[in-house]
Amino acid sequence: MDDLIKLYWGLRSTAEKHGDEFSKINLGNNEFAASFFDMAFNDITITLEILDYYNNLWMKLNPKNFSNVDKTRDQNSQRIILIQKICFIEIMSMFEFTAKKVVIQNEDIFEKFKGVYI
Repeated sequence: MDDLIKLYWGLRSTAEKHGDEFSKINLGNNEFAASFFDMAFNDITITLEILDYYNNLWMKLNPKNFSNVDKTRDQNSQRIILIQKICFIEIMSMFEFTAKKVVIQNEDIFEKFKGVYI
């Protein structure tokens, strides 16, 4: 779990760095890149907070207090997987939204947007 949390700290740092870099660039109507990284930063942050909460909670629990430790561990693993799925889907959705906005704002480059759904 500690390795997973470290990974998310790295992702959070990367999102923050790229968001800051894009916000310094004058992109005119194309501020969406910075917005994407800001939104990703927020989603990764809440994922980190939940992972950290579970990690701290589980470290305090005594496995002897559970009638079926293997089942409990499996359920906890499924929660962690779900949290990561939610983060991934949110970020992909934000990316799709941002990409559509960029295309609509730049029809001279990309042609008229006719609606593409993933």
